[in-house]
Amino acid sequence: MSTNQQISTAIRALLSSKGLTVTGLAKELGVTRESVGRRLSGKQTWNLDELDITARYMGFPDAFAINELARLLAEASERLTV
Repeated sequence: MSTNQQISTAIRALLSSKGLTVTGLAKELGVTRESVGRRLSGKQTWNLDELDITARYMGFPDAFAINELARLLAEASERLTV
């Protein structure tokens, strides 16, 4: 799984667990819901500014926190499937 896919998976999980919406995230990012959907599906990559905004929207300090969480989730997932 690519880093972008790991990040998208983590963001989808966080949005769901925090009761946040794709529409709300799109508004924060200043893009369409469809644009966020392309990123969440892995069809388009996230840039650092978008990840910083997304992190703050979800209560994290910055993009690096999301990246670290994505890495940890991917590692845990790999361990469960082995």
